[in-house]
Amino acid sequence: MLVDVVEMYKRGQRLERGSLASVPAHRGVLSLTPDRPGRDPRDRNPPLLAGLCRPEGMSWVLPPLDKARVVRINPRGILIKGWQELQSTRSSRNSEWFDQAWWVRVVASAASAAALELEDVQPVHLAN
Repeated sequence: MLVDVVEMYKRGQRLERGSLASVPAHRGVLSLTPDRPGRDPRDRNPPLLAGLCRPEGMSWVLPPLDKARVVRINPRGILIKGWQELQSTRSSRNSEWFDQAWWVRVVASAASAAALELEDVQPVHLAN
């Protein structure tokens, strides 16, 4: 799913609502997966890894969110919270974990939005 993501925290500190409007959105393909390093395959409800990948490849646009959870879904977007690992500026060996939240908006062109006319959707009836 192609999305725009706005990071709502800076190194664990929530950004003020007024400054969020000036934060640039990052475009990429959103993935939410339980497949993460150290995962126990017997775990019934494993923590999720949220990632934003470049559309043309498998590199991250942003550092992924570990232990991610979807907090809210509404017509304007999706709110995902988790822990983000950021490398220290002095050394690539040192890193720190911070709270992070992503505001995610699905990207759809006018052509693809027009193709989703509700009149064209047929009701689905489930067998009893």
